[in-house]
Amino acid sequence: MAKQLETDVVVVAAGLSGLAAAISAAENGASVICLEKASNTGGAANMGMGPCAAGSPVQKMSGITLTPGELFRRHMFYTHYQADAKLV
Repeated sequence: MAKQLETDVVVVAAGLSGLAAAISAAENGASVICLEKASNTGGAANMGMGPCAAGSPVQKMSGITLTPGELFRRHMFYTHYQADAKLV
């Protein structure tokens, strides 16, 4: 038998925007349930920092050996090719 839950707000997807919405609703007194299909929260925001330093001295000093092209492909795959490739 399925468990029934009651809440004021349901947030579907716990990416950066979903988490912000859930926190805002909770801070304003709402009971919140946040649903996420992945095994972790954060969505595409989890990939945001890697491509930003691709090919830079910071990346090299950090010991990250991936090329800018490899990081780009990983980011696009992670976002299911829904991200704007020119922006990425």
